[in-house]
Amino acid sequence: MSEKIVGATSKQRVSGSSLRALNNERGVLSVGWFQGTGSLSSDHRSPSTRLMLGVASMPLLSQIAAAKKMDYFLRGVPLSASILEIGSGNGWAGRYLNQHGFHNYKGIDLVPPADIVGDIRQWKELGLSPQSFDVILAFELVEHVECFDVCYALLKPGGKLMVTTPIPHMDWAMKILETVGLNQKRTSPHDHLVYLKNAPYFEIKQIRTVACLAQWGVLMKQPSFPV
Repeated sequence: MSEKIVGATSKQRVSGSSLRALNNERGVLSVGWFQGTGSLSSDHRSPSTRLMLGVASMPLLSQIAAAKKMDYFLRGVPLSASILEIGSGNGWAGRYLNQHGFHNYKGIDLVPPADIVGDIRQWKELGLSPQSFDVILAFELVEHVECFDVCYALLKPGGKLMVTTPIPHMDWAMKILETVGLNQKRTSPHDHLVYLKNAPYFEIKQIRTVACLAQWGVLMKQPSFPV
């Protein structure tokens, strides 16, 4: 399993400074709670930036995870990449991407304010074209709906599916965090929990375990695998 994320030139990558500065300013849980290290652009220190991103109303752990996700997954992604986010929610990721120069973005969800409102499994009826995206973001999605085949169809050859999802045998702990208000509450049952190492269609490029609770994965489309 490769740990490499194929990327762009240094000018195209998201710049970084320590996430710890953000957490120290806010007096919140240390990012040492998460496995791995990361960096964020300096404007994450601004309260107005956090408000703009729409994360200020999230539970504590969800706020921290949101910042870490963008740093972790966007490293090496060129600004010109065509990006689709499935399950875009209140649009915080799209606002982040736009602010940081990623202007070829679309978000889809079942309800507004998504750019595309509808069920991703009906992507043809929604006007999406096969093999049209370089990156698909699926944050806390695949535990709700089986859509690996759809993601594969929509990605260009060599495109990447970037996924976060609970570790199946630790979902009980996620429920506790939701109950006590530390993590975002699920909007529907987790009927499709999956270990990302077993994800169909895709070649695993990178999987990280976060806080012994979640999986963050970068999966690459294998051009020769039929849908």
